[in-house]
Amino acid sequence: MARTSSALKANRAAIRKTSRNRVRLAAIDKLVRQTKRLETPDAKIAIALQQAIDKAASRGIIHANRAARLKSRLLSNRETVKVVLAATKKKSTPARRTKKPVKK
Repeated sequence: MARTSSALKANRAAIRKTSRNRVRLAAIDKLVRQTKRLETPDAKIAIALQQAIDKAASRGIIHANRAARLKSRLLSNRETVKVVLAATKKKSTPARRTKKPVKK
């Protein structure tokens, strides 16, 4: 058991971080199960899963290689790739006109 005040504080912080990380991991696992259950891929769930995986990897909750593996498995289905690409395709917007600098 920790004795010093700094060690006690570090233990409290570790408990808080562990509980937060477990919640985030549970959310990722839930999304993975949802995508596996679906017969036809859903773009919203697939995109949400990709974002959750990226965020967890950037925060150090899961390893970067695990994140890459999860995303690779998600996109291994061709139908899922088509749906995700169609959902993320941006509409082309006209280029913004910029004003020419006025010479003084």
